[in-house]
Amino acid sequence: MEKFINATNEPIVFQIPDYLCCRVTLDLMEDPVITDSGQCYERTAIEEHIQKNGKTDPFTRKPISGHLYPCIGIKKAIEQFLNANPWGY
Repeated sequence: MEKFINATNEPIVFQIPDYLCCRVTLDLMEDPVITDSGQCYERTAIEEHIQKNGKTDPFTRKPISGHLYPCIGIKKAIEQFLNANPWGY
């Protein structure tokens, strides 16, 4: 975590909240989806996992149906985070 000083001499922390990051890639999600197990992942990461490892949740290792649902709440939170923190792009 790097800290820089801005014009008001307050440290700026360049850190992305964990809940906005994919548990597989550990990167900020662009297209978050939720599995029927309730876990949120980046769409491409979970699709690749399902293709390679079958219909299991990569975090819980429990069986899943393979259906992926848009995670609208996280998507909006990511948009708000990026609007407030343009360095996140």
